[in-house]
Amino acid sequence: MRARPIVQSEASECGLASLAMVADAHGMRIGLAEMRRRFPLSLKGAKLSHLIHIAQQLGFATRPLRLDMDHLGQLKLPCVVHWDLNHFVVLIKVGRSKITLLDPAFGEKIFSPSEFSEHFTGIALELTPTAEFKPQRAPSRITVRQLTGPMRGLGSILFRYATPA
Repeated sequence: MRARPIVQSEASECGLASLAMVADAHGMRIGLAEMRRRFPLSLKGAKLSHLIHIAQQLGFATRPLRLDMDHLGQLKLPCVVHWDLNHFVVLIKVGRSKITLLDPAFGEKIFSPSEFSEHFTGIALELTPTAEFKPQRAPSRITVRQLTGPMRGLGSILFRYATPA
């Protein structure tokens, strides 16, 4: 189970993007646009309590934790961690010399444990799918043909103007 990066488009969306990445890792391809539509946030973003409520609506059991660096390897991954006192990221791998996370503002980042500890606030949110969790595929993309319908004669018009006179 591997989380894929989902990049936030606004500063206040890091929590939603982090939840979308964890949901994606568990097979729910919800995407940030759908998260934004279903769970609108203020310009201040989300607090941990908001993320817990949203995650439960998505079908996750939540487990908020306060921990120190020594217990980081015991977390159930991927999980959401609080970063720099004002940001949420997704922790995806904890090794002896490297810690990997997905930052919704920048994508995948790798840190040494000492670098990680400079940013980590000690707060993590483990998410476990419940029986209510429903994996889903990403919505199908809309094609130009679906938007416009058949456009008869377009090829001959383009060909006529594309060739020199």
